[in-house]
Amino acid sequence: VIEVEHAAVMPGDFIAVTGPNGAGKSSLLLSLMGLLKTEGEYFLRGVPMQGGKVGRRVRRRQMERAAQEIGFVFQNPEFQFVADRVDEEAAFSLREGGLSAAGIRGRTARILRQFGLEGYEGRHPYQLSLGQKRRLSVASAAVREQPLLLLDEPTFGQDAANAFAILSLCEEL
Repeated sequence: VIEVEHAAVMPGDFIAVTGPNGAGKSSLLLSLMGLLKTEGEYFLRGVPMQGGKVGRRVRRRQMERAAQEIGFVFQNPEFQFVADRVDEEAAFSLREGGLSAAGIRGRTARILRQFGLEGYEGRHPYQLSLGQKRRLSVASAAVREQPLLLLDEPTFGQDAANAFAILSLCEEL
């Protein structure tokens, strides 16, 4: 068990959490999103995000804040798919943000092109290869351009070119 009293992540930081299987890397990311109950607290852009025994309303507000501020990619891409088409999957979170239809189409086309998924718009996400599913999950999380992006094993199942493309996007962000 490693305890960290204080750590800061600043804009532009690119951080990798490494360790053996079962070390808690995925659990750490899930707890930052509020998807796992935990002890302690962290600050998300200056706002405290508390673990432990907090009321239902507080927990809900914190999860909503995390969802607004953080793009998240699950370790298993299929856990985050909610739409029946690749283009709808990439556009899903944009619809919640009040973007115009033309803005949604443009941003969706750009992100699919950026992740090598152009031409797959009408396919069901489950019909993609493992590498394509991973790229779609990262594209869907990055499309809203949130200030923080948490990626759980983002390059798993990628060939070298696509792994470097994902890491390059992370560096750009």
